[in-house]
Amino acid sequence: MLTNSVLVSSYHRSRVVSLDAATGKKRRLEFGGDELSRPVGLAMAPGDELLCSSHKTNEILRYNASSGAFLGTFAAGHGLWAPTGIAMGSDLVLHVGTFLDGVRRYSYWR
Repeated sequence: MLTNSVLVSSYHRSRVVSLDAATGKKRRLEFGGDELSRPVGLAMAPGDELLCSSHKTNEILRYNASSGAFLGTFAAGHGLWAPTGIAMGSDLVLHVGTFLDGVRRYSYWR
């Protein structure tokens, strides 16, 4: 599990970087590879998962928050177009802002 870290999406580098919360210095842990294109929103999910909106590919992707390993796609299609901000509610519903029609909701049932 990430401790004393701040995660920041780097839109033009297509990466999520981990920063030390106290110093702001970049840590070695980075998220993203060919699957991630133009990340915008980030949200923590149960089970040490990080969810990240991949703006250009119209997907919400899953990563292991401790290792940065890509775990797969959480949501795609069905009108999910250009996802931006995301937030996980206490009810385990992921709220996704999109350019197409406002906010979409996805249940986290893993």
